[in-house]
Amino acid sequence: MREAAKLSLKELFFIFAAIMLVVGNSGIWAMPNIVMQFMVSQSLFKVPFDDPNAHYLFFNYFQPFLYGLTGAKSLTGYFVYSFCIAALFLLLFIFWFISYHGKKVSIEQNKLFAAVTFPIFMIPFYWVGMDGMTLLLSLLILINRDKIFVVLIFAFMLGMQHFEQGFIAFSTLLATLLTHYLFSRDKTSLFFMKKVFFILASIAAAKVLLMLFFYFANVGLSGDRGSYLKTNLYLYFEMFQKWWFVTLWTLFATGWLFIAQNLKTAWPLIFAASIILILTAIVGDQTRVGVIVLFPSLFYWIFMNREIWQKLTQKMVILMLSFYLLVPIVVVWGEPHIQSLWKYDKQIAKEIYDDNLKLEEVDWLAPFKDKTVAISKPLTDFKVKISTEVTELICSKQIECILNVNVKNNSSNSWYSKGKNSVNLSYHITTQDAKIILLDGTRTSLPHEIASGVSAELQINVNTNFDTGNYILEVDMVQEGVAWFSQKDKQNLLRVPLEIK
Repeated sequence: MREAAKLSLKELFFIFAAIMLVVGNSGIWAMPNIVMQFMVSQSLFKVPFDDPNAHYLFFNYFQPFLYGLTGAKSLTGYFVYSFCIAALFLLLFIFWFISYHGKKVSIEQNKLFAAVTFPIFMIPFYWVGMDGMTLLLSLLILINRDKIFVVLIFAFMLGMQHFEQGFIAFSTLLATLLTHYLFSRDKTSLFFMKKVFFILASIAAAKVLLMLFFYFANVGLSGDRGSYLKTNLYLYFEMFQKWWFVTLWTLFATGWLFIAQNLKTAWPLIFAASIILILTAIVGDQTRVGVIVLFPSLFYWIFMNREIWQKLTQKMVILMLSFYLLVPIVVVWGEPHIQSLWKYDKQIAKEIYDDNLKLEEVDWLAPFKDKTVAISKPLTDFKVKISTEVTELICSKQIECILNVNVKNNSSNSWYSKGKNSVNLSYHITTQDAKIILLDGTRTSLPHEIASGVSAELQINVNTNFDTGNYILEVDMVQEGVAWFSQKDKQNLLRVPLEIK
C-alpha cells in the first residue's frame, strides 16, 4: 500500500469525502443486541444470559474477548470500540483500493466513490456491533492472500468471531471459483481454490478449539445457533416467501448497476448471490447476513478485477452516485424497512447535548418499529401456550420486577406486532380469591411476526405498586381492540403466585 501512503492533503480530503458518503447516507446505529455483546465481554468464562435462545451470541467470542482483556467496563466504551473497528474496516478497504488500482483510477477518475456505494460498507455502521470485526478479519484475509501464514492467523480469528458467517462466506467463494474453473479452465481460479481450502480449515479449527474451551471451562451453554434456528425456522421461511425479491435487491443495491454492466466477468458473483439468497430463507436479518457472507465473493470478482474498474466510465460513476444518494435505503429485517437512521441519530445527539443519554436505556429496535403494517386484522383462532421456569415470583414493592416467559402460537393465525390490531403480551393481577387488582398490565410487544407453531422468549415488566402480600399474576395475550386470549379460553392463561414484599 505504498502508493496509498503517499497522499496529498487534497487526496486525503477525497478519502474523507468517501467515508462521509457512506456514513452520511445511512446514519449510525447499533445492533439491537449490542448490550448482550457487551455482557459477554464482561463475563468471558460464564454465559451471562438465562435465555438459552440467546446463548448463540456467546459464540461471537473474539471481539468481546479483546474488549474484556483491556479491563474496560463501559457500555459506551464498547460502542466506541465497535464503531472504531467498523471505521478501520472501511479505511483499510479504501487504502487497499487506492494501492491496488492506483490513484488515477481511484481518485482522479472518482471510481473510489463508485466502489463504496456497495451496501457492504454501510452495514457495519447501520448496525454497529459484531459485523465490523467479521468484515475486518475477512478483508485482512483477502488482502493478505499471498501470505499464507498471515491468512491462517486471521482465518482462525474469524472462526472465533463468527464461524457460521466466515465459513459460509468463504465456502461460497470456493463454489464460485470451482464453477468458474469448470467453465473456463482458468488456472488462476484453481490456484486460489487451494488457498480457500486452507482458510476454511483454519476457520473450522478455531470453532473446534472454541467449543473445547467452552466445554472444559464449563461456561454454561445450553443453546446455540442451531437451537435458535429451530425455534424460528418456520417464521423465517414465511418472511422469505414474502420479501425475497426485496432481499435480492438489497444484497448489492446500487452495485447492481455495476454488475449488470459487467456480466461477462461478474457472472460468478451472480451465482454466489443466488446461493446466498436461498440461505437468507433461514435467517431473520436477511440483508445484513446476506451482504456479509457475499463479501469475499464480491471482493474477488469485483473489487480485485482491475480491467472492469479501468473500463468504468465517468457516466456510470455519476449514475451510481446519483442512485446511491437519491434512492432510499432499503434493508430487510423480517420485512423491508425504507429509511436512513438520521432522525434517530438526531435524538441521540440531543440526549448527549442535554447530558441525558444512557446507552443501556436506548431502544435499539426503534428504527424497525416505526413502520405501520396494515396486515394485522382480527384473529379467528385464539390459542397460546405460555410457560415459565419460575414457580413463584417474589418482588419488592414499587421496584420493577421482571418475569421471563416462553410464548408459543398454537393457533392457525399469525400474530403481528404492528398495526391497529397488534398482538401483545400482558398480564392481570388478582388476589388469591380471584378479586381483580389490575386488569390491564404493561404491554410487551412481540419482536416480530409470530407464525403458527412458532415460539418466542419475552419479558414482562410487572407493576409492583401494591400493598405487600400474596397475589396471582395472570399472564395473558391480547389482540388490541379485539379480545384477551383468556376471554376465548381460560386455558390460555399462565398463573404464577406473586409475592410483594
